[in-house]
Amino acid sequence: MRITGWKVSFVLIALVGCHNSPPEAAVLAPIGVQFARGTYDEGNETLYLLLADPLTTSVLRDVTWTGRYRVAPKGAPLFCPSTPAQGLQGYQLSLTLDTSTGDSAVASVRRFCSKFNRVISTGEHILLVRRGGKWEIEKVIDGWEATLG
Repeated sequence: MRITGWKVSFVLIALVGCHNSPPEAAVLAPIGVQFARGTYDEGNETLYLLLADPLTTSVLRDVTWTGRYRVAPKGAPLFCPSTPAQGLQGYQLSLTLDTSTGDSAVASVRRFCSKFNRVISTGEHILLVRRGGKWEIEKVIDGWEATLG
């Protein structure tokens, strides 16, 4: 069977057009929507997020930012919101899909910031469920705060 030039072009266009976000991004999307709305952290001042990895970037790439969070310039130091410091206040953010079975999944939301020359890690594990083909946040399972270094 001979493959002609137009068939090769068609296959290449189809492959390029099918480049989507990783499948984990669809599961984590409701978490991204919550961040975009600013409902994870109460308050009025603007907080900045530095997206820690490609998956987190993929999840938050297409959300409409209507809340208090803004994307920080790459490499900017971020100080914990409770710290009186000059500079940007906010978090380095990492979203991960820990487990996924059928119509349920557990994800981790990790935030890192600087406070008095130490790194503070906060986060929570979130249960997501798929209803009618759409992933939703069911509940926060637990949370943590730790001082690193």
